[in-house]
Amino acid sequence: MLLLLFALFQGSQGGGFDRCGTDDRCDLIGANLDGNNIVLPKGKEYIETSSKDNCACQCKTWGPECKAWTWIIHSKRCYLKTRAARPQFGAAFANYISGQKECQCVTDANNCIESGLRYDTVPGGADILDKILITSAIGCSCACHRLRNCLVWTFNKNVVKYGKSECTLMARATTRVQEAGFDSAVVNCDYVSRPSVCVSGWTEFKGACYFLQQEKKDWDSANAACQLQQPKKFNAQLTSILNDEEYKFLQKMAGSSEFWMGANRQPRTWYLPREKWFWEWTDGSNWKYTKWAHGEPNGHAGRQFCGAANWSNTKLWDDNSCDEAKKISICKYRIAPAVPAKSCADPKLLESSRITCTASSEYSGDWGCQKAFDGEAPCNQNWPYSGTSWATKGEGVGAWIKAEFVEVITIKKLRIKQRFSMVEQSSGIEIAFDGGVKKDFKLGVKGCYSWNIINLSEPVATRTMKIRISSVYAKVNNGFKEIEIYGCI
Repeated sequence: MLLLLFALFQGSQGGGFDRCGTDDRCDLIGANLDGNNIVLPKGKEYIETSSKDNCACQCKTWGPECKAWTWIIHSKRCYLKTRAARPQFGAAFANYISGQKECQCVTDANNCIESGLRYDTVPGGADILDKILITSAIGCSCACHRLRNCLVWTFNKNVVKYGKSECTLMARATTRVQEAGFDSAVVNCDYVSRPSVCVSGWTEFKGACYFLQQEKKDWDSANAACQLQQPKKFNAQLTSILNDEEYKFLQKMAGSSEFWMGANRQPRTWYLPREKWFWEWTDGSNWKYTKWAHGEPNGHAGRQFCGAANWSNTKLWDDNSCDEAKKISICKYRIAPAVPAKSCADPKLLESSRITCTASSEYSGDWGCQKAFDGEAPCNQNWPYSGTSWATKGEGVGAWIKAEFVEVITIKKLRIKQRFSMVEQSSGIEIAFDGGVKKDFKLGVKGCYSWNIINLSEPVATRTMKIRISSVYAKVNNGFKEIEIYGCI
């Protein structure tokens, strides 16, 4: 058996591995994955392969024991690993390329990924950025995070080619469709429900929150520390710098000290000519604004891949060795933006497929929050009439229901129908939108035969809407029969 295996991978060194479906979207260039090497037949620790794709394919076809791989460019050696520890960067690994068997990079949290759901976009596919074949929903998520302007992805397990399934990457989506065999997510789904103010200890500036890390670290450790700062779910990164105004603000935070920013050069290799370099921000912001000192970035000694700001007497930017643990750093995460509202002269009823919801409580699965947005508002007093309204579990004042939208909606009008029973009627509500906008309203119409109509004095642009019951006529299991939202996309 060992001789057979050895013959198989000896014969595979000449190439021809495209059929195994390797994917380079998560390759770590200039990095070693410090995992345990698989002991190969005849006691060898490595295979000689002609390319990193062949090395990746060896791992994919080896079996469940192989979790990751590292290929060394100059020696053509391929190491198969039983695990993948934290990647090691630095001059010693400039000739290394590594990867995991399954595409692993920044991905959406499990609670963001919805099974049995696909997103559709406008007819003609103008918002479809790319369609690729990939092995898993996590890989599709990863690909979206790495593709600039990608906000929505759908993984179609019903389409299988060469052992892979179709992944559609989109700049936006217009409809949500329940369909078996699909997994989908809006990138960073928690972002739509972020508060409009920074958490304690962070400083707000122009729609983002910043945190000064005084402990001096190398670049990778500083960025990892940003991600561990609270609140973790907001995935803070070393700061991007997008204009002069932001840079001056950051300089005031840092004082006279040089600090790590989120700029890093790709690929992290010494052997590529300068015209092959490109710089990027860790948080995915567009790379447009720069403030390099004269002659920078110069990639000195082939080992300067990370950006530092407030450098030397110039107080401009410099490229540094990433493992130089001599700098403070500044972290950044975004908060809910204040989006200008459209005029919305002709508001339309928002389709239920564009809305997801949560609530303070639900009486049971038959009385879930989605019932308030399902477009069905019959006023039926005959029992059983479950499945026609949202009902809380014994709540009155303080109960809330929250709607989240796939994209920013300009809201101009609401219609709210109360529940049938007169002992479950609310008299006042508070409605909160993104950016801290809150409005109070009275509900003068009881019961479910007529609507309470709420016209906003000014349209509000938002990706969330939270209705909290502020007063009641009577309380048992208060809630709402139906909530209609009128506005413009």
